[in-house]
Amino acid sequence: VGFMLIRLSRLMAGMFQESLRMRFENLELLDKLDREKRVAEEATQFKSDFLATISHEIRTPVSTIVGMSYLALKTDLNARQREMLEIIQQGGQHLHGLINQVLDFSKVEAGMLRLEKSTFSLQTVLDNAFALNSEKATAKGLHMGFDVEDGVPDQLVGDALRLSEVLINYLSNAIKFTRSGSVQVSVASRARDAQHVELYFAVKDTGIGLTAEQVTRLFQSFQQADHSTTRRYGGTGLGLAICKKLAELMGGEVGVISTLGQGATFWFTARFDLTAQAADPAAVRSVRLAPAVRPA
Repeated sequence: VGFMLIRLSRLMAGMFQESLRMRFENLELLDKLDREKRVAEEATQFKSDFLATISHEIRTPVSTIVGMSYLALKTDLNARQREMLEIIQQGGQHLHGLINQVLDFSKVEAGMLRLEKSTFSLQTVLDNAFALNSEKATAKGLHMGFDVEDGVPDQLVGDALRLSEVLINYLSNAIKFTRSGSVQVSVASRARDAQHVELYFAVKDTGIGLTAEQVTRLFQSFQQADHSTTRRYGGTGLGLAICKKLAELMGGEVGVISTLGQGATFWFTARFDLTAQAADPAAVRSVRLAPAVRPA
């Protein structure tokens, strides 16, 4: 019995010693992981701060280039001078758009992007989005239009600027990848209560379409349908990733329905507060808007 008690005591002492060793090793591992996590977070924060700072610093001179070239085009110029200034302005506008995307992406990554809440008109947002893209659509001979489902309130409370960003990006992409045909925007209610409404926005085009494999990569950062898309159409692959983040901030989600060669429908949802007038069922009015552009 004494011999067994001694063996049992030694066994228990060994187990206790092993338990302590494993505990200290785990503590060291946790401490190491915590240090590595802090280093990674600091590196990510530094990257985001750097992108935000450099984007601001670059955007100022680019805005000057775009503005001065615009003013120069208003003066008396010969054909060759006008052509060169137009190229400068187009290049400046393209660079300005890329910088804005990088700035928005850095804000999203750093968790610094915040939504504003104010009353706005849905019709005004749609009109502005179409106005900014109408020239490109007309140049390609595309028909553009939008349709708002009966009962969708015009007066909403939310961030009109961020909603416009998503719509403009979707419209711009639809026009870019559509050689002929049309681009159509539709808006419908998905859910509604006394104080909130969830809206469904869809941009349908008759463009080149996408394969199922390409669709899976679209809303990832720095990703496009394939490498040939970047070479042919340009872009950073950030636009749709930013749209996804903005839609999520607005309480919604994004998606795409497409068949290769048969166009695509890019959609997103967003949740808004209702104004006192819109919350009253008797005050809700149908908003049905005619196509903004009907080129010959």
